[in-house]
Amino acid sequence: MSAGPPEAPPLIPGIAGMTERVVTELGDSDLGEAFSKVRTNLAMAGAAPPNVEDYLTHVRLLAEVARQSSSTLSDLDHPTLVALDHKICKVIAKLATVDLLGTKTPYHHLAAWVRGTTRVIPVELFTTNYDLLLEQSLEELRVPYFDGFSGSREAFFDPHAIEAEQEAFPPRWARLWKLHGSINWWARSATSPSEVVRSMKEAGESLLVHPSHLKYDESRQMPYLAMMDRLKAFLRRPAAVLVTCGYSFRDRHINALLWQALAGNPDATMFALVRSNLEKYPTAIELATTTPNLSLLARGGGIIGVREAKWSAREPADKAPPGVAIEAGAPNEQMQVEVHLGDFAQLGYLLQDMIGGPREYPLSTHGGEPSGG
Repeated sequence: MSAGPPEAPPLIPGIAGMTERVVTELGDSDLGEAFSKVRTNLAMAGAAPPNVEDYLTHVRLLAEVARQSSSTLSDLDHPTLVALDHKICKVIAKLATVDLLGTKTPYHHLAAWVRGTTRVIPVELFTTNYDLLLEQSLEELRVPYFDGFSGSREAFFDPHAIEAEQEAFPPRWARLWKLHGSINWWARSATSPSEVVRSMKEAGESLLVHPSHLKYDESRQMPYLAMMDRLKAFLRRPAAVLVTCGYSFRDRHINALLWQALAGNPDATMFALVRSNLEKYPTAIELATTTPNLSLLARGGGIIGVREAKWSAREPADKAPPGVAIEAGAPNEQMQVEVHLGDFAQLGYLLQDMIGGPREYPLSTHGGEPSGG
């Protein structure tokens, strides 16, 4: 959402925008009547207004029950539910199939920082997004990386290489782990979910994106389990440092993994950079106030060492050291400031600054949070 020009719409919409497009496109398709029944079912459940994740979760739950029982649920049979699943994923993929505009995006700043120094331990990039923007920036800046696949025409998923990646690839190769799948991952067939290929053209029965809450059940299939294992293995390392940007702690399975890993390895440290004020993240607050090695940095304040406080500056802005993505209010004895590093654009400026780039940090005008993180 922060990757496009500041005055333009987000390059890829957040979850609200995706939901609106899914509702419109499915409503206008030959599956409109079936999708209307799904929407009615969710409305009758009395939950909060559903989003695209809720729709996909509900469709997949019904499809699984219909498959096992060979019955019709809510006047929806298994083939229709599978078709709804595929159609929702295709709309998501269409929205996420975009290119970065120019070469000065926060993704390029991140790639330049990865490339910018000789490393003994490789940088590992974890993302819940399923677009190809990280891949584009790494490739345009000639940063070698390994993502779990091997090959070129239809690269195949290689879990053995992932297990041995420390020995198999030099530290200058970044590691890219896509926790929720990707718009270019394909399952060959429903009966062989472990046979996954990476291809820019349709190369299987279903697109492997996992924006629904069924990710946890599907993790019994490769490659989702392998990706989550990489995150666990990373946090088990001595003195591991994990920085998240834009992750809003809405995925309970990732939350559980983070809490267990940080509790099990007190030497590990996590800095969670979120875009809005603290009160918007009750789950993150709960984790940060019970996990000393998790620091939560929000716009108006943070939680560090399980203690919550607001940001402030004791000196006027013109006398303080130059800050990064920090916006100060009117000078007073205890000047209030805002920290905007939860905006990926601002984090990109910081990384570029660290390797000798620009020192100007215009604030992004894109509001809201990413869908998953």
